[in-house]
Amino acid sequence: MINGQRKAHDRFIALKNNDISMKNLKIFLGCCLAIACFSIQSASAQKGGIMLYGSLNYHETAAGHQFSAAPVGVGYFFNDNMNVGINYGFNNAYTKALDFTDHSHEVGPFYSNTWPLGNILC
Repeated sequence: MINGQRKAHDRFIALKNNDISMKNLKIFLGCCLAIACFSIQSASAQKGGIMLYGSLNYHETAAGHQFSAAPVGVGYFFNDNMNVGINYGFNNAYTKALDFTDHSHEVGPFYSNTWPLGNILC
Protein backbone atom coordinates (compact mmCIF):
# COMPACT_ATOMS: atom_id res chain seq x y z
CA MET A 1 0.00 0.00 0.00
CA ILE A 2 1.03 3.57 -0.58
CA ASN A 3 1.70 5.55 2.60
CA GLY A 4 -1.42 7.76 2.19
CA GLN A 5 -3.64 4.73 1.60
CA ARG A 6 -2.17 3.05 4.68
CA LYS A 7 -3.01 6.07 6.86
CA ALA A 8 -6.58 6.19 5.52
CA HIS A 9 -6.93 2.45 6.16
CA ASP A 10 -5.63 2.86 9.75
CA ARG A 11 -8.09 5.72 10.37
CA PHE A 12 -10.95 3.58 9.02
CA ILE A 13 -10.02 0.70 11.35
CA ALA A 14 -9.76 3.10 14.32
CA LEU A 15 -13.20 4.56 13.52
CA LYS A 16 -14.65 1.06 13.10
CA ASN A 17 -13.24 -0.03 16.47
CA ASN A 18 -14.60 3.15 18.10
CA ASP A 19 -18.06 2.44 16.61
CA ILE A 20 -17.97 -1.07 18.08
CA SER A 21 -17.04 0.19 21.53
CA MET A 22 -19.79 2.87 21.36
CA LYS A 23 -22.29 0.19 20.31
CA ASN A 24 -21.26 -1.95 23.30
CA LEU A 25 -21.57 1.07 25.60
CA LYS A 26 -25.07 1.84 24.28
CA ILE A 27 -26.15 -1.78 24.77
CA PHE A 28 -24.75 -1.79 28.32
CA LEU A 29 -26.47 1.48 29.24
CA GLY A 30 -29.74 0.28 27.70
CA CYS A 31 -29.61 -2.89 29.79
CA CYS A 32 -28.89 -0.86 32.94
CA LEU A 33 -31.87 1.39 32.18
CA ALA A 34 -34.16 -1.61 31.61
CA ILE A 35 -33.05 -3.23 34.87
CA ALA A 36 -33.58 0.05 36.76
CA CYS A 37 -37.07 0.50 35.28
CA PHE A 38 -38.18 -3.02 36.16
CA SER A 39 -36.58 -2.83 39.62
CA ILE A 40 -38.57 0.22 40.72
CA GLN A 41 -41.95 -0.87 39.37
CA SER A 42 -43.50 -0.59 42.84
CA ALA A 43 -42.72 3.13 43.11
CA SER A 44 -45.76 5.38 42.97
CA ALA A 45 -46.56 9.02 43.46
CA GLN A 46 -47.81 9.90 46.93
CA LYS A 47 -48.87 13.12 48.58
CA GLY A 48 -45.78 14.85 49.94
CA GLY A 49 -43.44 12.96 47.60
CA ILE A 50 -40.61 14.59 45.70
CA MET A 51 -39.78 13.81 42.07
CA LEU A 52 -36.29 14.29 40.62
CA TYR A 53 -35.66 13.92 36.91
CA GLY A 54 -33.26 14.96 34.22
CA SER A 55 -30.85 14.15 31.48
CA LEU A 56 -27.17 15.09 31.24
CA ASN A 57 -25.56 14.86 27.81
CA TYR A 58 -21.98 15.08 26.54
CA HIS A 59 -21.02 14.86 22.89
CA GLU A 60 -17.55 15.25 21.40
CA THR A 61 -16.51 15.40 17.74
CA ALA A 62 -13.50 16.59 15.79
CA ALA A 63 -15.27 19.96 15.40
CA GLY A 64 -15.76 20.54 19.14
CA HIS A 65 -17.78 19.36 22.10
CA GLN A 66 -21.12 19.97 23.79
CA PHE A 67 -22.34 19.49 27.36
CA SER A 68 -25.99 19.99 28.24
CA ALA A 69 -28.84 19.19 30.58
CA ALA A 70 -32.20 19.00 28.89
CA PRO A 71 -33.78 19.68 31.46
CA VAL A 72 -33.18 18.66 35.06
CA GLY A 73 -35.80 19.40 37.67
CA VAL A 74 -37.53 18.77 40.93
CA GLY A 75 -41.23 18.51 41.65
CA TYR A 76 -43.49 18.14 44.69
CA PHE A 77 -46.69 16.03 44.81
CA PHE A 78 -49.56 17.97 46.43
CA ASN A 79 -51.74 14.87 46.22
CA ASP A 80 -51.43 11.46 44.57
CA ASN A 81 -52.09 12.85 41.08
CA MET A 82 -50.88 16.48 41.00
CA ASN A 83 -47.33 17.77 41.06
CA VAL A 84 -45.64 21.11 40.44
CA GLY A 85 -42.01 22.04 40.28
CA ILE A 86 -39.23 23.80 38.49
CA ASN A 87 -36.89 22.67 35.74
CA TYR A 88 -33.54 23.98 34.56
CA GLY A 89 -31.72 23.37 31.31
CA PHE A 90 -28.38 24.51 29.96
CA ASN A 91 -26.17 24.03 26.93
CA ASN A 92 -22.44 24.66 26.66
CA ALA A 93 -21.02 24.17 23.16
CA TYR A 94 -17.45 24.75 21.98
CA THR A 95 -16.52 25.01 18.28
CA LYS A 96 -12.82 24.52 17.53
CA ALA A 97 -12.92 26.09 14.05
CA LEU A 98 -14.16 29.42 15.42
CA ASP A 99 -12.57 29.03 18.87
CA PHE A 100 -15.98 30.00 20.20
CA THR A 101 -17.98 28.84 23.23
CA ASP A 102 -21.74 29.31 23.33
CA HIS A 103 -23.73 29.21 26.58
CA SER A 104 -27.49 29.09 27.02
CA HIS A 105 -29.72 28.60 30.07
CA GLU A 106 -33.44 28.11 30.65
CA VAL A 107 -35.55 27.97 33.79
CA GLY A 108 -39.25 27.34 34.09
CA PRO A 109 -42.06 26.03 36.27
CA PHE A 110 -44.15 22.97 35.44
CA TYR A 111 -47.47 21.48 36.46
CA SER A 112 -48.52 17.91 35.78
CA ASN A 113 -51.50 15.64 36.46
CA THR A 114 -50.70 11.94 36.62
CA TRP A 115 -52.81 8.76 36.62
CA PRO A 116 -51.65 5.26 37.52
CA LEU A 117 -51.60 3.00 34.46
CA GLY A 118 -52.08 -0.15 36.53
CA ASN A 119 -55.85 0.36 36.86
CA ILE A 120 -56.23 1.37 33.22
CA LEU A 121 -54.15 -1.38 31.56
CA CYS A 122 -55.04 -4.34 33.80
